[in-house]
Amino acid sequence: MSESLEFTIEIAATRETVYAFLTDPALFQQWMGATSEMAAGSHGSFVVRYPTGDEAVGEVVEAVPPARVVYTWGYRDGRYGLGPGGSRVIIELTVVPAGTRVSLRHEGLPSEPVRTAHEQGWRYYFGLLSARATDRQTAQALGAALAAWTRAWNGADEAALARGCTEDVIYVDRLASVRGRDALLRHIKNARAFAPSVRLEVTGAPSITQSFARFDWRMDANGQSLGNGLAVGELSLDGQFVRVVSFWS
Repeated sequence: MSESLEFTIEIAATRETVYAFLTDPALFQQWMGATSEMAAGSHGSFVVRYPTGDEAVGEVVEAVPPARVVYTWGYRDGRYGLGPGGSRVIIELTVVPAGTRVSLRHEGLPSEPVRTAHEQGWRYYFGLLSARATDRQTAQALGAALAAWTRAWNGADEAALARGCTEDVIYVDRLASVRGRDALLRHIKNARAFAPSVRLEVTGAPSITQSFARFDWRMDANGQSLGNGLAVGELSLDGQFVRVVSFWS
């Protein structure tokens, strides 16, 4: 009697983003390993090469964007009692408030030890999938969020603040701790009342870790530096800042 395994994780990315990592050849490599390969097309074959020398092979036999992908799964040399096409992997994607719930079922495993080994493997690789998908989600949204953020600070621009921040955004620096977009707008207006010509600029390239972004900034007024530092912001699925913590150098 064959064994099966099931588990779910939640990823802070849209279904469309997660689905792309399951079916796009270049994105597949980002979580299954740089030496892994997937053929282009909705029903492409693939090979996953492990550091141990094992090679898992399979084929996408069902692809329903962005909700469901089914792979065949086995090993080129029949290792673990699984030849090519010897088992089946079903992955379903469901929208949840945090992003996407990814449910995996791997059917047709020949024994309990093989089931346990594959569960450990899938949990590891789905951790990578979560990190890569969330990185991509943040990278796609960050440019617009930072543009709205700087525009809001440089003109007390209420519309820009609404584009760049959630309604209940939290902002913290050494001079302020505010919650909510209205409170943040008042803080920006107060700061500009003391220095009407102040300008905020994001400098250098931001760095991203899943839904968090780190960026350097500086403030000038009439050609004179007022200070600089770095900030860490967390982005929502909609590409808005949920919170920003700013540090002065």
